[in-house]
Amino acid sequence: MSFSVHTNVGVSTTLQHVQSISRESLEVQNRIATGLNVGNAGDNGMVWALAQGMRASVEGRGVAINSVDMAMGVVEVGLAAAEGISDLMVEMHSKLLAATDTSLDESS
Repeated sequence: MSFSVHTNVGVSTTLQHVQSISRESLEVQNRIATGLNVGNAGDNGMVWALAQGMRASVEGRGVAINSVDMAMGVVEVGLAAAEGISDLMVEMHSKLLAATDTSLDESS
């Protein structure tokens, strides 16, 4: 009498159990790799919906922070330009005073 996997009920049940454990192990490894407790809406719809809302909030904050950083860059460039213009105005003022000084003659 020969035994095969198809005719031995104990082996068939054990094989199904091992396959189930393998699937669960892959699911756990996926959760560990992604850092997500719930991978999709099929796992737990409520937790997944809350997580999606939180992801949207985080993404929105990221965009807002990026916009603020860009605005700060524009302001810094404007301030640098204003300082440059101010320095030029001081230099022009000193040259104007030197040019209008009556105590100096051409040879001086």
